[in-house]
Amino acid sequence: MPPHLHPRSRSTMSLFAATLLASLFVVGMPHLFPCPAPRRTLADSEMMMTADGQQIQRVRRKRRKDPNMLEQDVTSARPQSSDEEVSTFLQMEEEAERLANAGRECPVPKPKGILGQLYHHIIMMDLKHMLRDLCMNPRHTRWVARLLILGDAVLCALIIWKVPYTEIDWTTYMQQISLYVSGQRDYTLIKGSTGPLVYPAAHVYIYNILYHLTDEGRDIFLGQILFAILYLATLTVAMTCYRQAGAPPYLIIPLVLSKRLHSVFMLRLFNDGFAAFAMWVAILLFMNKKWTAGVIVWSTGVAIKMTLLLLAPAIAVVLVLSLSLGPSIQLGILAVLIQVLLGIPFLQNNPMGYISRAFELTRQFMFKWTVNWRFVGEELFLSRKFSLALLALHILLLGLFAVTVWLKPSGSNLPSFLHRLIQGCHRTVPLSKSFIMTAMLSSLAIGLLCARSLHYQFFAYLACTTPFLLWQAGFHPILVYVVWAAQEWSWNTYPSTNASSLVVVLSLTAQVFGVLGNSFSRKHLDQSSQKEHLQ
Repeated sequence: MPPHLHPRSRSTMSLFAATLLASLFVVGMPHLFPCPAPRRTLADSEMMMTADGQQIQRVRRKRRKDPNMLEQDVTSARPQSSDEEVSTFLQMEEEAERLANAGRECPVPKPKGILGQLYHHIIMMDLKHMLRDLCMNPRHTRWVARLLILGDAVLCALIIWKVPYTEIDWTTYMQQISLYVSGQRDYTLIKGSTGPLVYPAAHVYIYNILYHLTDEGRDIFLGQILFAILYLATLTVAMTCYRQAGAPPYLIIPLVLSKRLHSVFMLRLFNDGFAAFAMWVAILLFMNKKWTAGVIVWSTGVAIKMTLLLLAPAIAVVLVLSLSLGPSIQLGILAVLIQVLLGIPFLQNNPMGYISRAFELTRQFMFKWTVNWRFVGEELFLSRKFSLALLALHILLLGLFAVTVWLKPSGSNLPSFLHRLIQGCHRTVPLSKSFIMTAMLSSLAIGLLCARSLHYQFFAYLACTTPFLLWQAGFHPILVYVVWAAQEWSWNTYPSTNASSLVVVLSLTAQVFGVLGNSFSRKHLDQSSQKEHLQ
């Protein structure tokens, strides 16, 4: 077969694409535009068409009649009554008017259903108004999300096909799992080429499944396909959360445009993809008041990677507001029991070794891999004072959000809320889906802002979080896209620079303090409206 006719050659693909587009153009044009007037005239028409396509008045000539024939016509004609003549005239006039008002039917049928409605909107509505409604009206979010997911599925296939895989941690994961499969249960002895096992037990179980599905990690192509499915599932759940929170369609478009997010899932095969999926499923369950299921999924996500602990403060507040103190404590105990249950094989062998490795809080981070605080310099980055300052800032921001944002539905300040909670007088508060999602994502953003070091795979949690928080901050859509684009650029800069790390911190700052500031402004407006109502 000639090279240019090979099914995967560029010439064949270009020819196929051009033919397909031309076919769609030829078939679709008659459906979109009205049929042209026929270039013909009837015999009794007052106008006629010339050879060059111009219309002119028809010149009629009177026909001479034979006198004998004229006499026969006169004798054969019978006079009609005046009533019959008037009735006939009115009928003819009515029929002529009906024919004049009736539009000529087009032989090409117009689309019906959703396409017909869209066609009607395009024809009847103003283009500017239509685009604004399409971007801002939340009722369009459902079908826009479906189109985006479908298009992103095609993009995932192209990425796997065209972009080469990059080895970072996959081989190490498989080496560690091979030790687990061989019977090793001491966490301190499970190691790989790039270091020891530092993730909780659920990570081991998930990659144990991948270990057997991918021929002990050798079939990377199959692994990429599985991670593409995981990516699309995560995207679907995240868009469902957006839709249920009332987000407009323009807000979900950036979710499918992240280069770094595609890389984390399909080109790096990090375990953060599974943790991010668990995070969004848990948020969706919490939004729909499935408290027990949400806690189970969230705790399982923590057992994949400890990053999901950043959601714990918001989850605690949401549970207390919705269920009161007693049931919330029970769900907290359930979350701990899930960690114990998943870690039993390792806790039986070396409990302290498992806890110290899987939930290591004193880990020393390397300056060369940091994405967020490079601009402060290596000396300050490695200092203990800097670590304590970030911890203090984290606690301060959590307390500030708890007082001003998260406890707002209770209608009371922190001291009175705690007093009623301890005395058992707290009344449960119905929480909106938007509030639950905002609380959990803001808790995550606070933790990422105050994290001592962020690596590139942490973008799996942040990518789908940023647009929603910027929207909740009350930013203009253009500003939302500007901040999102700046953040996307900073996370795609490798290795990180002083400028890119500064943009990472500033974008997180805009999200955190934007939500906080918008909450203050709403509170002020509510108080002003209450005063006006009392007056």
